[in-house]
Parts: sequence; structure tokens; C-alpha cells
Amino acid sequence: MKVKLIFNFKAMKKKYPVKTPAEAGYEKHLRKQIRLAKTQFYIHNMMITNKSLLAGNNINNLILF
Repeated sequence: MKVKLIFNFKAMKKKYPVKTPAEAGYEKHLRKQIRLAKTQFYIHNMMITNKSLLAGNNINNLILF
């Protein structure tokens, strides 16, 4: 008994699109940009936190002296 497989190629193409090397390279570039943006945002937040901590320490020092 043979089983006949019928593929819906249009549906498969939508679900699993074949990427050209150019598209794959661009996707890699976008991932790198997103990673850099997240890193910059993290560093920016750390700098704000450090500034607020330093400001808090300065105020405490002024109150103490």
C-alpha cells in the first residue's frame, strides 16, 4: 500500500520562506544592531543609576559635614 503525500507548496513557502544569502546577511546585521542598542540602553541606565547614587552620597556628605 503506497501512501501518496500531497504538499501545499504555497503554504509551506509562507510558513518556511527560503532566504537568499543577502536576506540572511541583512537579518544578521539587524540582530547585531538590536544587540548593540540593548547594550547602549543598559549602559545608559547604569550611568543614570551611578549618577543618582553619587548625588545621594554627596548630599549625605554635605549633611554630615
